[in-house]
Amino acid sequence: MRYAISETIKKTETDNELIILDITSGEFYGLNDIGKIIFNFIEQGKNNEEILFSLSQMFDIACNNIRSDVEEYLNYLADIGIIRPLFES
Repeated sequence: MRYAISETIKKTETDNELIILDITSGEFYGLNDIGKIIFNFIEQGKNNEEILFSLSQMFDIACNNIRSDVEEYLNYLADIGIIRPLFES
């Protein structure tokens, strides 16, 4: 599945984290280094399998060892409205 950043999201980056603001709700979120990487992959248009593969290559970890964590994190971002799924035809 491919995701898009929600239209209501604005971001700014600091040395340590990516600060996300949902302009509709006024909620702020801070993403750590791994969260920033995943957010950037989503902005680049990578799907969940491409994100998983890229992370496994970056950190030399087998895809199967991080699959559930990555899927859980993507679901969390979708649940709080930072990203939304794009349904491909």
